Amino acid sequence: YFNYMQGHFSSDAEFMNFIYNIRVRSQFNIPIDVNEHDQLLTLSTCSYEFPETRTVVVARRIRAGESSTVDVSKATLNSNPLYPTEKYKEDGGTPPKVTDFQTALAAGQINWYDGGGKVSGSQTLVPNNQPATTPVTKPKVQATNPPIQTPTSAPVIQKATTAPKPAATNPPTKAATTPVQKTTNPPTATKPAG
Repeated sequence: YFNYMQGHFSSDAEFMNFIYNIRVRSQFNIPIDVNEHDQLLTLSTCSYEFPETRTVVVARRIRAGESSTVDVSKATLNSNPLYPTEKYKEDGGTPPKVTDFQTALAAGQINWYDGGGKVSGSQTLVPNNQPATTPVTKPKVQATNPPIQTPTSAPVIQKATTAPKPAATNPPTKAATTPVQKTTNPPTATKPAG
């Protein structure tokens, strides 16, 4: 499963690879550029195509001086998004070839990146078996873009259908009537400015 709830990134390359992995899963190609200086907002809800499936909407924060208007007439359906493995097992089909951000950028397969192209660091994402809230320290870097002075609402970047990690099982207890409380991590996927 893809850990769409990852909220901390150790490098710009990891952040961009995260965005790449969101976009290859997107059901829509949305005309919004993204780069390593952006911040994201992630919304997630249950969906019922397959067990434990989630529908995820990711938005990019509006940049300083940028209009909040998006020309949605330029949005298109993604003809071959990457779906959860369960979909291919049930419906057949072949998943698209997925590489990583830097490979796809070098191959000219990314038209949504508007950064300098020199993202550094490891692209490795948080493994699926680790909690999304595992803190990863990112080196402090002087911000190169001005502070954002626009409203916090943002145009939608993606709608991607993914399946979360399997739920952990609880060990048996003697008191069968003891309720088990579920805990969840809030779905945040932001990259702190700077």
